[in-house]
Amino acid sequence: PSVNSATIAPVGMTAAGGGARAGGQFVVYATLTDPGGTGVASALADVSALAAGSTAVALHPCVASCTIGTTTYTWSSAPVTADAGLAEGTKAFSVWGTDNAANTGAPKPFSVTADNTSPTVSAAVVVASATSGVGYVRQSGTYVVYANAADGGSPASGIATVTADVSTLNPGVTALSVPKCTSSCSMGGVTYGFKSAVTTAGSPVTQGAFSFPVTATDKAGGTGAFTASGTVDNTAPAVSAATVLTSGSTTPGFVRSGGTYIVYANAS
Repeated sequence: PSVNSATIAPVGMTAAGGGARAGGQFVVYATLTDPGGTGVASALADVSALAAGSTAVALHPCVASCTIGTTTYTWSSAPVTADAGLAEGTKAFSVWGTDNAANTGAPKPFSVTADNTSPTVSAAVVVASATSGVGYVRQSGTYVVYANAADGGSPASGIATVTADVSTLNPGVTALSVPKCTSSCSMGGVTYGFKSAVTTAGSPVTQGAFSFPVTATDKAGGTGAFTASGTVDNTAPAVSAATVLTSGSTTPGFVRSGGTYIVYANAS
């Protein structure tokens, strides 16, 4: 059989593969095909570089959570626990299969990043999308969450997901996706690397200050968080006075056809 693709991902992670961490549990995923046509009977993986002695981990036909990132795999292992003393770095693993005619293919090599350094979230903000009001949102109003996150490690496995707990604004929404920003990434003089979709706040939402945690998870399963703050403002502004003044005049309330004028107002 041929091994077309393979990856390793922490247990429960489907956003991305390619990472593992010391003491963490991971799953091996692979896609195998049999050019001879008899079908793949079994598949094995050597992950001893991550878990000592695990030279022939059995893979089984994958029946659930088989898409990691954008790739769907056909075989997966049971959870494997990485060594507690696993050092950071690029680690090799291999996968091979046997078909129903008892032909066994050669192990195909792959690599995975052992990353024991958790990512960090350095900044986050909520912005009212209708007005670009940084730090503000109102009930039933639309908003966007921006964040900056980075992953450490030697090498780093990379950021897999960034999520925001906005349950104060939307009850039950504890993991709003904040993917990589691709356009309009600067807000309030700061350029952000991650940006959520436009989201509508619930109603009612209590007016006043609130906080919300933003969490980054790397491909090895490490997490880091940052607590951001904002203000819910449900009270519309009031205009208390206004007048029109002809340019160059000191007498308010008059304007002439074709003339220039200025409007003055007080609002709070």
